[in-house]
Amino acid sequence: MRRIKKRVLEQLFQHTTISRADIARNLGLNKSTVSSLYTELATMGLVEMIGSGESTNNGGRRPDLIRLKREYGYVISFEIGTYHTRAMANYLNGEVLDFAEFDTPQLDALAMLQLIKNVITQMQQVAVAEQGLIGLGFAIHGIVDDNQVVDSPFINFRGIDLQTFFQDEYQVPVVVENEANAAAVFERDFNLCQQANNILAISIHRGIGSGIITSNRLYHGNHGMAGEIGRSLVTTNQGLVKVETICSEEAFLSLILRDVDQNWPLAWDDLKAIYQQQSVATGPRLAETVEQLGKTVFNAITSFGPDVVFFSSPLFDAVPAIFVAVKEWLLNHGTTVTIKRVQGSQQVSLLGTSALAIRAVLDLQGYQLSLVAPATISHLD
Repeated sequence: MRRIKKRVLEQLFQHTTISRADIARNLGLNKSTVSSLYTELATMGLVEMIGSGESTNNGGRRPDLIRLKREYGYVISFEIGTYHTRAMANYLNGEVLDFAEFDTPQLDALAMLQLIKNVITQMQQVAVAEQGLIGLGFAIHGIVDDNQVVDSPFINFRGIDLQTFFQDEYQVPVVVENEANAAAVFERDFNLCQQANNILAISIHRGIGSGIITSNRLYHGNHGMAGEIGRSLVTTNQGLVKVETICSEEAFLSLILRDVDQNWPLAWDDLKAIYQQQSVATGPRLAETVEQLGKTVFNAITSFGPDVVFFSSPLFDAVPAIFVAVKEWLLNHGTTVTIKRVQGSQQVSLLGTSALAIRAVLDLQGYQLSLVAPATISHLD
């Protein structure tokens, strides 16, 4: 019965509204079984009745429509990056309840923990839900294995167990995931990619990572190492170096800013204006960097065989011409898979982490969800 209850919840996540009769039909169950499970879920506060649907062609009784109760509770997720920390609160159906962003350069681990607790307190004060906070999630720029931060080159967690610390503090399920993996989960769970079963989500920040969805499941590899394409070695005139030292966000920024008296961080709109003014926009060094990124992604496509590739990067949001150049390089070298850019990339890892937290709260790992994506995010060619 427990598995059947989860399948009913899966139906509720996949449909904005649905009748109990349709759930029974979709799952091949007796109507009485679904009605009993609905009563149980309604008692828990997870579902609600919202009115009547259309009657059948034979003029039968109009069915009662039910839906997932988004105000049952909310999860709060954090993305901890190089220069910033972002936070988001989401209802049970994925809808965004609150969002905040903070500049946090060179913040140590203990200060980061205090910042996170302060943000949780602030969001709890404005969020309204029956059960309040029901889960927490963390997207980390680094290697994560089984909810443990193995390596984060941009902040030293000093062996702090984020999952245990925050579970003890707030008594809710806590998930910790690599941010590129979380971006891939966003593509799967927020239903913007038209049911692709195999997804490669390329995340370009100070490093380069890729989240891999294969047969609808997130692939971690040994000790969470899958998808760390930025750590691949390439030969240069300086010897063997990690590829992300050549074509990460930081590498592109250094090329764009090299001839102006500006330092990073600065506003993305300012960066866009500088890019448009500089001859580097079409210069050979930028072309070489684009080519190296193209080679890295081409090899990842060849290795993982995705149906679709998504590029997620604030740099590409600000300067789409760089994405266009990378995509053209890939197409010119025989890539045949669909390639998209995610507009509004600052939120995708948070949304993916929220999805993982929602799954943890309801124990829905392995089930197909269809969460509500914000209008601020879209896929562009």
